[in-house]
Amino acid sequence: MSFRRAENIQSRWKIEYMEADEDHVHFFISTTPTDCIADIVHSLKQTSTYDMWKSYYSYLRKFYWKEHHLWTRGYFCSSAGNVCAERLKKYIMNQG
Repeated sequence: MSFRRAENIQSRWKIEYMEADEDHVHFFISTTPTDCIADIVHSLKQTSTYDMWKSYYSYLRKFYWKEHHLWTRGYFCSSAGNVCAERLKKYIMNQG
C-alpha cells in the first residue's frame, strides 16, 4: 500500500496501525518529538495520491479532470498521552 511506501522512504517515523473508514483513515504512528506532524501527513498524502494516479489514471481522470487532489487540506492529530497503546490499537482496528 502507498502509505507503507511513504513510511519506507524515510527512517524517522513508523506506522504502527492503520485502518480505513468510508471517508478517512486512522493511523497510529510512532515518531520522535522533533518530527513535524504536518510533514508526515504531507508525505502520506503525497505518496498515496501519486500511487493512486499511477495505478488508476483511466478511472480517476473521469472525476478529476482539472486537479489531481484526492485529499482535503485538513487532518486531525492527537498524541497518545496517558492512553495505552493497546487501547488505541483496538480503537483503530475497529474503524471501517
